[in-house]
Amino acid sequence: MKPEIVHIGFSKSASTYLQSIFQEVNDVDYCYKSGKFDVEEPKEGQRGAELGLIRLESDEHIILPEWHPILHRVRVTRFSALPKVFTRIIDRSEHPKVILVIRNQYHLIVSRYSQFIVGSGGKLHFQEFLDAMIEGDENYFDNRYHRIQCALNDSFEEQNVKVLIYEEINKRGAEIVEELNQFTGLTFTYKPAKFRSRRKGLSKRALNWVRILNSLLIRSKQPKIDQVRTRIPKLIYVSLVRVIRLFDSIFPGDKLILTNEQHERISALFSEDNERLAKSLNRNLSELGYH
Repeated sequence: MKPEIVHIGFSKSASTYLQSIFQEVNDVDYCYKSGKFDVEEPKEGQRGAELGLIRLESDEHIILPEWHPILHRVRVTRFSALPKVFTRIIDRSEHPKVILVIRNQYHLIVSRYSQFIVGSGGKLHFQEFLDAMIEGDENYFDNRYHRIQCALNDSFEEQNVKVLIYEEINKRGAEIVEELNQFTGLTFTYKPAKFRSRRKGLSKRALNWVRILNSLLIRSKQPKIDQVRTRIPKLIYVSLVRVIRLFDSIFPGDKLILTNEQHERISALFSEDNERLAKSLNRNLSELGYH
C-alpha cells in the first residue's frame, strides 16, 4: 500500500511555493484543500487516490484547526486541539506521511499580521493583534515546534514525519527539495520561487495604509469566518488594495520590526522550546532567528 503524503502547514511558511512544485509532479494524485481533515466540519465523499498513484494533500491550515474568537478570519494553533487533528489524519488517510514547515516565531507573527490586515480586513495595530494572539491564559499562537514535533512523532512515528525549516528553503531550496524526494519517494523538481509563489509581504507603511482603508471601508460587525464585507463594491476595495501593493513593490518601505519589548514577550514563550528543537534537529537555529 502506497503512503498518503499530507502537507499540513504552517501558513505563511512557503506553502504557496511548495504547492507550486507539488502540482507539477507526474503520477501523483494531488489534492489541494479537500477539507477531509477538517476537525469541525470535514467534507465527506472525497475520492480515493487514483489507482496506482500516491495521493498528496496540501492544506496549510490543517495545523491551524480553529478560528480566533475575536479576530476576524484568523486561524489559530492551540496545542490542545492538535490531537483531534492528528486523529483525523490517521482515520481518513492510508499510511500517512506528514510534512510540517516551521518559521521562526518573530517573523511569522508579523507575516500573520500582514495576512490579517490584507486578507481579513483587519483594523488593529500590530500591538493589539499581538495582544489578542498571546495575551492571558489562552495562547492562540502556540507555535512550540519541538512540542508539536514530538506529538507528531508519537502519532505517526518519527520516520513518517518531515519537519522543514522555512528559512532553509530560502537559502538552500534545491537541497530541501531533494530531502523531500527522499522522504516521499517522489520526484519533485526544484525551481526558484517566482513572484506569485513568493508572496512578498508589505512594508510597515503599506500595512498602515491598508489598515486605515479597512477602518473606513470594512463593516465592523462580521461573522468570524464569513467573507470580508465592504461598504463599497468589493471589486473597488480590492482594486484599492492592489494599488497600494503595486506602489509598495515599486517604492518599498521599511518592514515592520518588533520592538525590544515585543521580541522579549515572544522569546519568553518560545526560547526554551526552540533550544530543544535545535538539539532535536541538530541545527544551529539561532542564526535562523529561533531565539
